[in-house]
Amino acid sequence: MKNVKKNLTNGLLLFMMSFFIWGCGNSDEDIVESVAVVAPVSETEKIPLVKIEDLVPGGFVLYFRHEIRNVSAPGIDQIMAYVDRNGICIDGTQLTQEGMIGSITLGEVFRHYKINTDKIYTSPSCRTKQMAMLALNNLGEVTHVMGREDLWTAEEKLIFPKMFDDIMSSIPAPGKNNIIFSHGGINTKRFKAIAYNLSQGDAGVWIPVGNDFKFVGVLKREEWINK
Repeated sequence: MKNVKKNLTNGLLLFMMSFFIWGCGNSDEDIVESVAVVAPVSETEKIPLVKIEDLVPGGFVLYFRHEIRNVSAPGIDQIMAYVDRNGICIDGTQLTQEGMIGSITLGEVFRHYKINTDKIYTSPSCRTKQMAMLALNNLGEVTHVMGREDLWTAEEKLIFPKMFDDIMSSIPAPGKNNIIFSHGGINTKRFKAIAYNLSQGDAGVWIPVGNDFKFVGVLKREEWINK
């Protein structure tokens, strides 16, 4: 897995970038993202940290904030809402080379540790779809339910919260995990209860309980990126 940087050629990176331009496309999450938000130590100390090995038995819902994008791309803040809603890939909405390598590494870590996936849900934004394909070679269900909440239409705001809860409380198949590729600015009340903002590449780990879902902890990027 540590050899991925050696094995990944510039040609592959260019291919993947061009591949996603036709169908891919930040943000409220990314207002959060533009300052690379990490909670103060006093807050992170309260958050249970999940190890990659903890996920092997399955039964979890992993809510990933996408891998790294260029938060300093010129003019991106003025058009971010439109390009994210429409899945357009341009500098600032797509993954950087580091983010692409990180996504591939995540997939290799999953395969190495035999972390099996069941359902996959992906935001329509460019970078989340890139991460899903590079990590798992599967977009799963691309849905605005897992898109940026600040971009939901008036009608979507009436129905998406329940759909969001239904996805989060969906029990994976035995020995498998449900995976969500989304953003850090989801304004769901359940997420506000956590005193930590997911950094790029982090995942919140949840476990379905009946018709509800319970927070387990955070799988931090540094936990899996160097495995």
